[in-house]
Amino acid sequence: MLRMSLFLLQIRADGPPHGGVQYEMVSVLKDGSPILRDMAFSIDQRYLYIMSERQITRVPVESCEQYTTCGECLSSGDPHCGWCALHNMCSRRDRCQRAWEPNRFAASISQCMSLEVHPSSISVSEHSRLLSLVVSDAPDLSVGIACAFGNLTEVEGQVSGSQVICISPGPKDVPVIPLDQDWFGLELQLRSKETGKIFVSTEFKFYNCSAHQLCLSCVNSAFRCHWCKYRNLCTHDPTTCSFQEGRINISEEKQELKVRSGGSGPSLGANIRMTEGGKAGQEEQKPRGDVLRVKAGQ
Repeated sequence: MLRMSLFLLQIRADGPPHGGVQYEMVSVLKDGSPILRDMAFSIDQRYLYIMSERQITRVPVESCEQYTTCGECLSSGDPHCGWCALHNMCSRRDRCQRAWEPNRFAASISQCMSLEVHPSSISVSEHSRLLSLVVSDAPDLSVGIACAFGNLTEVEGQVSGSQVICISPGPKDVPVIPLDQDWFGLELQLRSKETGKIFVSTEFKFYNCSAHQLCLSCVNSAFRCHWCKYRNLCTHDPTTCSFQEGRINISEEKQELKVRSGGSGPSLGANIRMTEGGKAGQEEQKPRGDVLRVKAGQ
């Protein structure tokens, strides 16, 4: 600790070889008078008594609660602070219940928990699907876990070590995706039944393939979308296509286009294949109503 007017600098003495490291500056006096040299700790070592010529102030040695994430807490440099995992709070070790148990109290940023979910996205048409969640650096979760899908719904998770199995929302709880986008993201959170606190989360996405009206837009989507050639629609489930040979799940070299011809009566449809040089070679004439099918290169 160093003496200053108005402010108290908090410095780690075990910093790099070049000296201490300042990790916080705390405002302690409001009267503008300088801090006197004499300071004293409280009996429990949790407070420091600061004096000026006209005032005495008790200052906490740490204020870990100001940090709201594990990353903020353990990158602050405050030697008194660590992350109390299942309570989802930054605190002193002696304020974290069962801190001596494995992974209950993180003292370095490398021990912060993270969450992975497989799959990381599903179609809005898929309901009550099993999701596998893996928590890295997890403490004992056997007391129980609940899976919260944003503000939509919360379901009980099945725990097996550091793995949790959750069921995705049912039909009534699936989010409505805005018309101008093909996906919607929310936070998939795990809540400890022991503490009642959400302690780790990750992003989870719902997507809507039917938002794509064109083949290339469909198959180039970031999600698992397939184009049904003969139904002219984009779907997450290729088995719904009329013919399996009419399914596209990648951007193929040749795409089939449908062109409506004019006229009120039936007409002949021509299959035309575009060659590499850009010339059209007519194949065969078949009556197809008023639909002209053209195969063209990209």
